[in-house]
Parts: sequence; structure tokens; C-alpha cells
Amino acid sequence: MDKVMASRKIPKNYSNITGKLASEKSSTMLSYESKLERDFYFLFDFDQHIEKIQDQPITIEYMYEGKRRTYTPDVLLRYGHSPYYVLGEIKYHDELSKNFKELRPKFEAAIDYCSKHPNMQFKLFTDRCPQVRDESYRDNVRFLLSYKEIYPAYQHLIEENFRCFDTVGELLDKITADRYEQMEIVPTLWAMMRYHAFEVDLHVKLSRKTVLEGLGECVFPYKPERVLS
Repeated sequence: MDKVMASRKIPKNYSNITGKLASEKSSTMLSYESKLERDFYFLFDFDQHIEKIQDQPITIEYMYEGKRRTYTPDVLLRYGHSPYYVLGEIKYHDELSKNFKELRPKFEAAIDYCSKHPNMQFKLFTDRCPQVRDESYRDNVRFLLSYKEIYPAYQHLIEENFRCFDTVGELLDKITADRYEQMEIVPTLWAMMRYHAFEVDLHVKLSRKTVLEGLGECVFPYKPERVLS
């Protein structure tokens, strides 16, 4: 084997990462074609204001330079019970800048489509989003999304012993000094954070030192359904 070729380092290409992930806000697995799309789907899933997520929801037909063309946006998000919709495209900022002349007619077609549908707008999601750029926030969101089970008995103990500005460790120690019992309780505590029962700073890595700033009602997941047929 050629030693020069064998020692060459291949740069990471996050645009070619593909896969599927499950979401409580979608009736099907969500497909992603880049690390950026995957990260945004985690953020969408965690966002308590978003009720439904649908990937590649529609195909829009439009005319450009005398030819009929099609464009399929990446995602459709449904906000609130009103409802309000966001039709979105997820792209790296550098890719947008490089290919904007080619992409512009597609985006204009999407904007025109949204103008004909009440309570809908078109939006670009890029890697310049602060939450996407914040590694600690992304890691915390992915961590919390893995906790979905809230056991009522443990939830009652947590709520009964909680005081504003307790740390995770202080709250668990008030409930029980037994570390094994704490290990049984803490998944419910993480799940309550996942459903936004606690106000916490997610820009700092979660740990026993995490400060629980406030306690509200858990926002349990909505029943998944297709947003747009």
C-alpha cells in the first residue's frame, strides 16, 4: 500500500451522516441526511412549544426558467393548539452562501406556498442557531430525551421535598440517604426535566450540582399524528 495515501487523513463530512430517529411528536421515524438535521430534530423534539414534527412533508411544484420543477422542504413543525405551522429547510450556513443562487427559486416557491396557507411561514434553520452551536445544551437535550418514564410515587417524593434552588444532589439527599434508592429515583427526576417540570440551566452539563430553579407541571407528550397529508 502506498504509504503516503495510507497516512492521509480524511476530513469529517457531517453533511453525509444519514439515519433515522424516533420522536414522540411524529407517527413515523424521522429521517436525517446530515448531523445538523439530526441535531435540529433533537431540539424540535425537546421544544415544548412544538406539538408535531413531520419530515419531508410536501413537494412543491414551481416554474423556473420555463421549466416545471419540484422542491421538498426538510420539515414541517406545528406549534400550539391554534395551530401555527413552520415549513423549514435545514442547511449549513456555508452551503447556503455557496449555493444560494441555485436554492433561491426553491425558497421563493416555498414562501409563495406558505402565503396561500393560513398561519404558515417558511424558515431556514442553520448551524448559526445558538442552541445548535452550544455543545453542552445539545448534549443535555439528547440526555434528557432518553428519559420518558415518570413514576407517580417518585414524582410525589420529588415534589414533596423540593425547594427552589435545590441542587439535584440536595434534593435526592433530602428524599433518602441511600444511594441505591437515589439511583431508582433519579430517572424520574430527569424525565420531569425532559417534560419541562423544572427550570434548569441547560447550557451547563447536568449533574448532581445542577440547580433546580423552579417547579411547574409536567408537559406530557402529545399524541403523535401526521401534520399534513
